[in-house]
Amino acid sequence: MPRNTTLALAAIASLTPVAAAAVVPARFSATSALISEGDVLDFASASRNDLGLVQADLDSGADLGTVQTFLSASDTSLTIASSMGVSTEFNGESMGQGRYDFTDSTIVNVSWSWLDVSVEGGWKILDSGGTAIAELTFLAGQYTVTGGDFATAQAGFGSLTLGAGTYTFVALYEADTMPTSSNVTFSFGAIPAPGAIALLGAAGLVGSFRRRS
Repeated sequence: MPRNTTLALAAIASLTPVAAAAVVPARFSATSALISEGDVLDFASASRNDLGLVQADLDSGADLGTVQTFLSASDTSLTIASSMGVSTEFNGESMGQGRYDFTDSTIVNVSWSWLDVSVEGGWKILDSGGTAIAELTFLAGQYTVTGGDFATAQAGFGSLTLGAGTYTFVALYEADTMPTSSNVTFSFGAIPAPGAIALLGAAGLVGSFRRRS
């Protein structure tokens, strides 16, 4: 590797960007429900205050069916997923949420996949006062978007930057077409310091110059 490129990369490595460790997890919960005409017939819930797996399994028997909600939390991502197989007479509902404290500005990437969007669901990011600052929700196949340019589709990806503060990440999924599933993942990334971005550009210019010469 050319010496100038090596020096530039070494300088980049010596910088300390805003790290994902600035994300402090708080509380997580998951719920599963069986619904008939708006009334909850059966319900299961689970919660924890530290990182790991939260699982709410609802088994209402062969005649009614099952609803499972899985929440997997780490200091760099939060995944909320569900799997349902209930009788066509009923709806299954799954919800998970996790609260995090950001001590610095953080990039949040969101990916989602819903097998069916004929009932209701979506994801939201709430501030400390409970106001949705970003969301993609659906109701009977119609989408609502807040706080970003997110694709109105059953599967997609989006990104936004959140400042320091407390945020709650929520995913909700209700369906009546079975079997079905959903998956929403929030990933938390570092924002490079300005010096690191400048040095990355310098390293690229050095490499380009070497290739031309």
